[in-house]
Amino acid sequence: MSKSFQEKTSSNMEEGGNFALDESVQNESSSVSETNEEQSIEGKHKSEETIVIPEKIIKTASVGIEIEDYKTEILKIREIVKANNAYISTEDEKNYSNSIYNNIIIRVKNEDFEKLINLLTVDANKVTYKNINSQDVTEEFVDIAARLKTKKEVEIRYTEILKQAKTIREILDIEEELRQIREEIEAKEGRLKYLNSQVDLSTINLSITQYFITDRYEPGFFGKIGKALSNGWDGLLLFIIGVMYLWPLWLILGIGLVIMFRIIKRKRRKR
Repeated sequence: MSKSFQEKTSSNMEEGGNFALDESVQNESSSVSETNEEQSIEGKHKSEETIVIPEKIIKTASVGIEIEDYKTEILKIREIVKANNAYISTEDEKNYSNSIYNNIIIRVKNEDFEKLINLLTVDANKVTYKNINSQDVTEEFVDIAARLKTKKEVEIRYTEILKQAKTIREILDIEEELRQIREEIEAKEGRLKYLNSQVDLSTINLSITQYFITDRYEPGFFGKIGKALSNGWDGLLLFIIGVMYLWPLWLILGIGLVIMFRIIKRKRRKR
């Protein structure tokens, strides 16, 4: 942009000064050059925003519990979630022959995070695992907010420059700059919106499992076939091992058979 203005100015000076830059073009060139100082402005705004923006912490938890009665406990969990102004975003329930499993993702207000975890695990038969993570995104939030503020100021300056543009080339150049700036603004606004969502609502990944009592387990058709093949193989191995335990007997029998065959062979020769 500023290069095109410089070329224009230089060309006019070589032709004898027949064209003089008017005040609006000079202001435009000055405004464009100011955008080169964007990084220093961002640094200044960044330091200012640090004082204003409160601490931003993203909290997440992964909890696994074993329960006694799935149907009763799942209803109780839903009631607890609702009573604490939280909600279930996803559920993944799976039924197996010897267990029932459900993976539940819960979103809850940041201030109720620890309280809800305690309520969800207090009646569990067993807590198999519990992992809690806190991620401080304050620095990232401050940086993006400062850059966003600067980008919006640059957008305003370019909008004013666009109003003063005289040629189609100047208009197209400025509109291209505005398009890029607005894309960056939208990206930064989207990132801030996502961070705010993650900070305001913490995430609990709750896995609940009920294991059935052994005598209630009844394998299916293919399960029975697999069990039969497994038992048959185990029986064959036991038979081979049992035969090997009797090796002294097989040795004696072998020696006896050799002696008997020799005696029979001698008798046949005598005849």
